[in-house]
Amino acid sequence: MPWKEEWVAPETFLVHDGVNIYHTYNDDDLDQGSSNFWFTTSEADNDTDFQFDVRDLKIRSRDRLDDERPAFLTVDNFPTQAGPDYDAADADWKVWHDSLELEICRAIIVEAIDLGLLRLKTEI
Repeated sequence: MPWKEEWVAPETFLVHDGVNIYHTYNDDDLDQGSSNFWFTTSEADNDTDFQFDVRDLKIRSRDRLDDERPAFLTVDNFPTQAGPDYDAADADWKVWHDSLELEICRAIIVEAIDLGLLRLKTEI
């Protein structure tokens, strides 16, 4: 069956102080969803010169990704992988992945823009 590959503009993650930040996508495949930590200041396809990982930004708000992340659901932390403590931790992870993680990424990126670490593509 024939198929057609089509470029689609990335979703805007945020705009702050005139700087657009766009999502990047796993394997450049929209169907796989956006990357958790990788973003770009370029709307262009495959323009990797403008992609960045928020975890690599050396700024104060970056620490929130580690400080506010729930405990990992490992056998060391939850040996039985069941029970109310595990269920609560699992619920914490769902909240983390559904909203808090991106909220913290947004705060990190805004701080980086304010500090001049991220600029318009034409300014780099």
